[in-house]
Amino acid sequence: PKVPHFVEFPIFLCGYAFNPIMIPFWMAFVYQLSSSSSSSSSSPSDSSIGNDNYTTTIRFPLLSASLEKQPLKYMLFYIATVVLVLIFTEISKASFATARPEKLLAATTAEQQAQEVIVRRYGSLVSSLKSKHSFPSGDCAQAMNICLFLYKYVPAPQLSSSISTTLAIRDVFFFGIFLPGVCYARVFYKCHWIEDCLGGILLSSMIHWLVLDHFQNAIFQFFEKIFLWLL
Repeated sequence: PKVPHFVEFPIFLCGYAFNPIMIPFWMAFVYQLSSSSSSSSSSPSDSSIGNDNYTTTIRFPLLSASLEKQPLKYMLFYIATVVLVLIFTEISKASFATARPEKLLAATTAEQQAQEVIVRRYGSLVSSLKSKHSFPSGDCAQAMNICLFLYKYVPAPQLSSSISTTLAIRDVFFFGIFLPGVCYARVFYKCHWIEDCLGGILLSSMIHWLVLDHFQNAIFQFFEKIFLWLL
């Protein structure tokens, strides 16, 4: 039997979200969100502290002095985080050198393969352009990276609660729906084990809290120099 298209297609989108060819999409996405945030923050009604509609705290010091070219700088900083997470992920993969589920399951007999319950339509697309090792999951690491990047650096519309705290609908979606969706899709398409996904989330979290939180300016300036050199 096959999973209905309307069920599998969202799973496929989550599983394919961080394929290398999707990086331009995320760059444009961050650029657009930071542009919207800059416009909202620059308006008098939204820039005041404690405003119920927007959070304007900028946790990226290099962007706090001026709004000039801010979206482009946000996008460049996001690229820096993607590269940083990728480097640590590949080092970890090479260190652990664990096989992907699809390779281990390919060794099963024809009779066992015939008993497969679910037919996965987009498996070849989801597993394309990926490294051969499994742990940790690079896609889950990048999913956690975009979640933390948006939460920490890009102001978002807020929904005020009754207990004097604010809850960003966007961040709830990314942390509560999108991130679990990516993890589920990577397991569903036999690209990773569950522990690979948890390892990717943990790795990305450690990079943000132990590296980016302390060296974000130096990292940004380094990648900015590379970007200007390439131009």
